[in-house]
Amino acid sequence: MNAGECDWHLLQQAREQESGVATAAHADELPQPERLLRCRACGEEITSSRRALAIEGRHRHAFFNPHGLLFEIGLFSSAPGCLAAGNPTGEFSWFAGFLWRHALCAGCGNHLGWRFERADEHFWGLVLNRLVEE
Repeated sequence: MNAGECDWHLLQQAREQESGVATAAHADELPQPERLLRCRACGEEITSSRRALAIEGRHRHAFFNPHGLLFEIGLFSSAPGCLAAGNPTGEFSWFAGFLWRHALCAGCGNHLGWRFERADEHFWGLVLNRLVEE
């Protein structure tokens, strides 16, 4: 399964979890078993497909950082294989009202994305091409 197919399936599962109703139109779109997402660099287990979520109607988002680098991220409710690093900042936040910190792989320390947080709410935005699906 390529990255685009992986992301589509994660989004589909997030929609089904939110609505409680499967929206599959074809047999190949039926809910799949939970899939693990691992760090591409070291293989550490980072999160899983059942933790995928949608914000602003989408699981997958693409943003430029202030240096002009493009990041395509997927959103997850939790990422047990990540460590949040640094002090929270609102500077250049991609999600209004949320502060962010770097998300590092707990196994190798590679930058995998960001943890977005406000008050008692948080989610993880993980760079999709830095993960591999199992």
